[in-house]
Amino acid sequence: MKKIVKINAVKQQTHLSVASIYRLAKQGDFPKQMKLGVRASGWLQSEIVDWIQSRLNDRDSKIEGDN
Repeated sequence: MKKIVKINAVKQQTHLSVASIYRLAKQGDFPKQMKLGVRASGWLQSEIVDWIQSRLNDRDSKIEGDN
């Protein structure tokens, strides 16, 4: 079963502000939220983990490219 997390958990995991999360999502550089209700949104935990991993992979490939 997929786990859905709300904005506070996303902020805690990514250390991004709410504004940055929504801006990056709008630009297509962060997973999109899904509507859970009239005033509630959530993200798939697995997509947040994948996004963090992709950032690490980008960092590591740049480090390897510098050598």
